[in-house]
Amino acid sequence: SPDYVSAAYAFEKAAVSFKAAGDPDQAVEAARRGASAHSKTENEAAAAKCLELAADALLARASSTGAEILAATQDAERAAALLSEASGLYRVAGELSKAANVMSSKAKALETAADRLPKANESRAKLLQQALE
Repeated sequence: SPDYVSAAYAFEKAAVSFKAAGDPDQAVEAARRGASAHSKTENEAAAAKCLELAADALLARASSTGAEILAATQDAERAAALLSEASGLYRVAGELSKAANVMSSKAKALETAADRLPKANESRAKLLQQALE
């Protein structure tokens, strides 16, 4: 039978390495696989942590000074979706304070992305609305 525990931690380690190497897309893929493996062992809190790692990798790229506004906005939206998923997993695990903290991080990420857009941009309003959800 598959060793999901070992696989989960190996994927998590790979995600950290990809993030450090500046490859957020590979970091997200590895973290998602880690989260999936943790879920197979019913360790929702560890799965949520992997999703937070994936979101952090995207937010790091979004906040870099050379990031294009559109790409940064898309990264922030992807990160927000990952953080929503992580929050749900923390709730399932009974870690309600972590779930709330993750939702706060989601709101902050979306607010930061919205602040980079011109006030008249319709995407700005959409991001701010998502931050309130």
